[in-house]
Amino acid sequence: MAILTLPPVQWQFQESVEVTTNPTLLGDGYSLTGAVPFSDRTNYNIVFPGLTFSEFNTVLTTFKSFSGWQTFQWRALDSLPYRTYATANISMAHNGNDTWIITVTLQEIR
Repeated sequence: MAILTLPPVQWQFQESVEVTTNPTLLGDGYSLTGAVPFSDRTNYNIVFPGLTFSEFNTVLTTFKSFSGWQTFQWRALDSLPYRTYATANISMAHNGNDTWIITVTLQEIR
């Protein structure tokens, strides 16, 4: 499986953990909600702010090579283990002053 290597440009990330729950109705208006075992998935929003047009093209090309839910290995920090992700969303905007911003959402695949 391919390993995603981010281009050498400035980037930031925000991590979120998604847990699937399973509610059970107990009657008389009571319910019990529990997490489905091993259902937690770590998702990342990666932001590449203030890119030049050349950097913009490099970042976009990198993520387009993994488009269509093609899975890859990635880790946010060198101290973390590699996990399997897919690119869930790519959005881009022109900030003016010849700078661009790209936001990429990676979704963990289990």
